[in-house]
Amino acid sequence: MLHVCRQYYKDNQTTLKKIDIFDESYASDSAAECTTTAEDVARLFIEDNSNDLIAILWEIKINTKHTRTIFADISSFSAVKDESEILFTIGSLFKIESIDKNFNQSLCKITLTTVDDEDTCDSCIHEELIIIQETLRGQLPMLQLSSILLCMGEFDSFHFEKFLLP
Repeated sequence: MLHVCRQYYKDNQTTLKKIDIFDESYASDSAAECTTTAEDVARLFIEDNSNDLIAILWEIKINTKHTRTIFADISSFSAVKDESEILFTIGSLFKIESIDKNFNQSLCKITLTTVDDEDTCDSCIHEELIIIQETLRGQLPMLQLSSILLCMGEFDSFHFEKFLLP
């Protein structure tokens, strides 16, 4: 996957550096160091975050009466007694309810809720696309592009700069 990213951004040295840093520092076995139903336990791991990275606390809300999402409480099988771990099946769908950024504590809390089926998920995506289209309506294509890049956090993107330069 990284080779595809490197090929796509081959002319963007800034992004290539970010890809290299990610490649050197990422370890899949530490991507989710702690999964627990106890927020205080998760925060113990976050407090140990002494580098410049932003920790993410994922809060997942499950409506146990009306969900088709397959999940299991695997606490009794955990090597850590007080972990209270929940395991979700691959392909589980979640809707982002909120993103709360608290950069003073280098913390970002993302609240998700389970989505019952792909139709519901498609409906949510369709609603977001309509909102984006209405927001961009009437703008010149260049302004539309800059708005999209800004939303993606790519405002300083090489591609955007290339369009602005004569």
